[in-house]
Amino acid sequence: MVGDSTAIGDARRRAETARLLARARASRGETRTRYENQVVAVNMRVAGDVARRYHGRGVPADDLDQVAYLGLVKAVRGYDPTMGDDFLSYAVPTVRGEIRRYFRDTGWAVRPPRSVQ
Repeated sequence: MVGDSTAIGDARRRAETARLLARARASRGETRTRYENQVVAVNMRVAGDVARRYHGRGVPADDLDQVAYLGLVKAVRGYDPTMGDDFLSYAVPTVRGEIRRYFRDTGWAVRPPRSVQ
């Protein structure tokens, strides 16, 4: 039964995200920013789930969560709904890329060349 409630929650999140992104796209200025912030709030759990995969790898979990949220904000601002209808297919790789970039830039105590990393 838990899987059913999660599927319903995911469907609601997906529908709410699509609704908010459509409104944001049709808006300008403060109104657009408000809708984008709501999209971020609705999808923060997803960003946290992506970050959790990288916990325990020598970087504080709070830092990884913050980087994941930053990636989510970048995904919301860069998403073009005309290119596809599923926001997560764009957001998850964006968040994951932001986390990997953070590891690349700050995760090494000694800075070897990128080819060695």
